[in-house]
Amino acid sequence: MNSATVRPSFQCTQCGARLEVLEGETFFTCPSCSSALYLDRSQVVFHYALTSTLNAETAERTLRRWMGGNETVKDLDRRAEIERPTLRHFPLWHFRVKEGTEEKVYVEPGAPTILSPLKELTIPPGELRFYDPQSIANAMQPGVPYLVALERLSSRGASTTQVQEVALVHVPLYFFRYHYRRKTYTVAVDGSSGQVLSDLYPTRWELPYRAMALVTFVVFFLEAFIAYLVLPWVGDNLLPAYALRCCVQLLTAVFLFLLAWLIAQKA
Repeated sequence: MNSATVRPSFQCTQCGARLEVLEGETFFTCPSCSSALYLDRSQVVFHYALTSTLNAETAERTLRRWMGGNETVKDLDRRAEIERPTLRHFPLWHFRVKEGTEEKVYVEPGAPTILSPLKELTIPPGELRFYDPQSIANAMQPGVPYLVALERLSSRGASTTQVQEVALVHVPLYFFRYHYRRKTYTVAVDGSSGQVLSDLYPTRWELPYRAMALVTFVVFFLEAFIAYLVLPWVGDNLLPAYALRCCVQLLTAVFLFLLAWLIAQKA
């Protein structure tokens, strides 16, 4: 082997064996213990991957269910035009950090992305498998170095001096693009858990709901105030006054309910 093409030796994080890595090589397997490893500029870490349990069709159905939820604009699941997804195994830095008596898990994107919810992605430890390039297709090359990920972790308030374990995990993500009202949105569906990752999407218009709440408060306040003003005029004959008040409030409640229903249908 040409020594000019070999990097300085590294130790396997699993068994401690000395490793000689070819120049430019980042993904490799320890010949002693068969651990999958990733070589960053600063250190060697375990290299894992998650297997997708969804295909393109089930991923799209998962996306449409999310579109039909309460967060998105009404009928987005039926009115949006969804393009065929692309399956990519996206790299994530996986940190285990000791904070006091507890151990917390943090995730940082290992490649540039516009999807900030990736930081909130939950990686089930029991599903982690050593990375196998023969069975993982379309794996994205990590573009965010370990030290950069560590800085970003520190900006989130985590104690970077108490990092107990670091790993690189490739997560299967179905990347979708969909079109709604002449705008294009990007969203990802985690193929291992079905979690939908999106930070920019058409949301329900909140102004009508807030206006409805204000109208309801004002109407019932005025009814109570008017009833208070009328009480001195009825004297001891309170039963007809209370009966009339209940009827008026019942009619008002029915009217407000219908108004709220109409707003919900249009918003």
